[in-house]
Amino acid sequence: MKSTRTKFPASAVVFISLIFFSVCNTYSQAASVNSIPAMSEIQLFLAPDESSVVIATLKPGEALSPIADILAGEGIRWYLVRAKSGALGWMKQKNTAESKKIDNFFKALPVEPLDISTDSSGNLGSRTISVPVEMDGTWIVVPVTFNRALRAHLQLDTGASVTMVSSRIANKLGLSTLGSRRGVTVGGIITVPTARVNSLNVGGAEVNDMVVSIHDFSPHPRIDGLLGMDFLKHFLVSLDTHRKLLVLGPR
Repeated sequence: MKSTRTKFPASAVVFISLIFFSVCNTYSQAASVNSIPAMSEIQLFLAPDESSVVIATLKPGEALSPIADILAGEGIRWYLVRAKSGALGWMKQKNTAESKKIDNFFKALPVEPLDISTDSSGNLGSRTISVPVEMDGTWIVVPVTFNRALRAHLQLDTGASVTMVSSRIANKLGLSTLGSRRGVTVGGIITVPTARVNSLNVGGAEVNDMVVSIHDFSPHPRIDGLLGMDFLKHFLVSLDTHRKLLVLGPR
């Protein structure tokens, strides 16, 4: 998949990564690739940027499950992977057998937009869809539909464990708060209310019964919240920044 470069600012990643430490416990099973070659180590980063925080250093022989890929920095491809230990982070592409296997895994995903439908659980079956996205500077904005009625625009963030909506969207949906959760921003630890949405749909891929956070994190009028890993974990995710397409495949 040919893509142009994109860059994720470290401050934005930290700001939108709510309770990142809990995300490793929420992932469903993913296809695994072979173990890391002996005597090698792979660092997992918080963001696809070597200046970001190192989440973990993997031991030789630990198996990896691919989650997403992206072209970032100086034209270098990065992979979001989950280790057998539960560690989740971004791995930089290198000239290793492990890296090549993950690269081939994502290259197998088609990128042409398809006219498809899903069942009530959002199951894609064997199909893959491509959703047009907006590139707003370094931000990637995805069109979504809440409860099969309200359209909104969420910023894509693979570092956020939980999807977030603005108070405006929460009011339009008539959401009732369930409680609160603690999150981490550049300003420190904050407490945000939570609520349940019946469904979240992206280009025909739908996830039902999601608990989202409510917080006005962005002053940008075009952004209504964050699209987090509680949605993305249900699919194999690849981003074609050249053609501005978010590719979602069956997991």
